[in-house]
Amino acid sequence: MNEFFSDISIMQLMIMLVPLIIIQFSLILFAILQLNKYGVKNLSKTVWIIIILFVNTIGPILFLLIGRNSHD
Repeated sequence: MNEFFSDISIMQLMIMLVPLIIIQFSLILFAILQLNKYGVKNLSKTVWIIIILFVNTIGPILFLLIGRNSHD
């Protein structure tokens, strides 16, 4: 495992991680915009914002699946 990381420079590692970071921030932003637009179905907005921000990747997905009000 250590040999793998010795062959990769910091710049190469950053280049590999940038797409994942962009996807993560986009998902968080989309979930927060949906929270503000449609509201919440359970829990409070504050709790959902904390979950979205601090429960990495799964938080925004949980909100989008079970937390937001339907927009019918």
